[in-house]
Amino acid sequence: MSAGLRLRAAGAGDLGGLLALERACDGAPHWSEAAWLAMLTGDERAVIVAERQAELVGFVAVALVAGVASLESIGVDAAVRRQGTARMLCEAALAWARTQGATAMELEVRASNAAALGLYGGLGFVEQGRRPKYYNGPVEDAVLMGIDLT
Repeated sequence: MSAGLRLRAAGAGDLGGLLALERACDGAPHWSEAAWLAMLTGDERAVIVAERQAELVGFVAVALVAGVASLESIGVDAAVRRQGTARMLCEAALAWARTQGATAMELEVRASNAAALGLYGGLGFVEQGRRPKYYNGPVEDAVLMGIDLT
């Protein structure tokens, strides 16, 4: 684990920090405060945060529907990127999904996001298809990836 980094389940008290971090991550979807609060208090989702010296430096949001987990969003503070934080968050999301009985995890990522594609591939995710012109600003394909958890 990266020095001084701690992973934990997020709670409603993390809402402000999550919103600030998510807004600072250009590639992350920007959800409303109400959507984040629903994720933090619901039963079918988990939000795991990474913190260093009581400051949030990363998050991952994962959902579970009909036995399949979906990695919905991940973000890491620019100051601590490329230090293994995203990998640790993904591994924690995979572990959560397994404890919930998920048989697979899916995600989508911009086709141009080479760092994320490398991360997910290194974790065992494989490309399962594409959604042409899925993203805006700029317009580009979404790469659909998945991993078997059984």
